[in-house]
Amino acid sequence: MDYAIHSISQGEDFYWQNEKELPDYYQAIDEERLPIQRGYIMTEEDKVRRTTIMRLMCDLGIDYSTLTKLIGVDFREHFAPEIESLDDMEADGLLVKTPEGILVTDLGRLLIRNIAMRFDAYASTRKENRFSRTI
Repeated sequence: MDYAIHSISQGEDFYWQNEKELPDYYQAIDEERLPIQRGYIMTEEDKVRRTTIMRLMCDLGIDYSTLTKLIGVDFREHFAPEIESLDDMEADGLLVKTPEGILVTDLGRLLIRNIAMRFDAYASTRKENRFSRTI
């Protein structure tokens, strides 16, 4: 749990964000309540995608059979459109797709966030400039 202003924390099934403005943060503390501005309860699909993205970014690749066991659904079937969408990144030398999984190249390490975004169901629905730029 993070207590800093504007921080985002997560539990097993949820996220929450603290107040963004210092006066609101202090007011919540003065009123002896948590300075939480908003929260989000994750769906099962959110959890599957969170695990997939975390493993991709930490392991610099995805082993289909390992992820299938970890997330409880057939990875190749569940993420078929996302896997297909990686063709341009493979052509650019950012990753290699094999029958067993996806391997991020040394060049791809520099753009791992961009690769991971292909598995983020919410990436296309977010407002522009909401987060730091990846390039």
